[in-house]
Amino acid sequence: MRVSIVQSTLVWENPDQNRANFTEKMAPLAGQTDLVVLPEMFSTGFSMQAASLAEHMDKKHLFTLAGESEHYTPGKKRLIIEWKGWRICPLVCYDLRFPAWSRNRINRTGTDFQEDFDLLLYVANWPARRAHHWRTLLAARAIENQAFTIGVNMVGTDGNGLEYSGDSTIIDFGGQVICQISGQEDVVTAELSLANQQHYRQQLPFLQDADIFTLH
Repeated sequence: MRVSIVQSTLVWENPDQNRANFTEKMAPLAGQTDLVVLPEMFSTGFSMQAASLAEHMDKKHLFTLAGESEHYTPGKKRLIIEWKGWRICPLVCYDLRFPAWSRNRINRTGTDFQEDFDLLLYVANWPARRAHHWRTLLAARAIENQAFTIGVNMVGTDGNGLEYSGDSTIIDFGGQVICQISGQEDVVTAELSLANQQHYRQQLPFLQDADIFTLH
């Protein structure tokens, strides 16, 4: 599957301008990719004006340090999407810090087992001052889940004066960085091989020994 990541600055609380900007950035991708990933809150920036700007889809973990829990309602269930033969788990920013929620859950039938996702996606507005955490945790999620992992962040300065270095990244199932965009706007496309990932999991079947647990 061909996946494109779009790292961009965001126009503060201006959905029309942001949509126009992303439409222009994505135009060359028509017919050239299977999936396009944009930053979190791509239409507004990390705004707390939920009453006028929020859309339906909420993340699980709200960032209380920024007051997000006062304006947004957390999601209650994890989503797995099937697309072109891939099982994709989309998550949002702060969810990256909580590995239990991101864990590749194992479905067992007798001695056989199957993971519940192949691709882990994180969209974010993750500040530059914690960029080391972003890069490190993305690699950790890829390694522990033996899954391609993609993180797409904004770059530039937002309406709160926070700086973002981007560091949007595509990582393979073994934790190796395929590509990374730092400090600038850019669009990058990578080819991901499901067959290679499945072979890796068969050669190193760590996930079959994973703990079984239930999230509430």
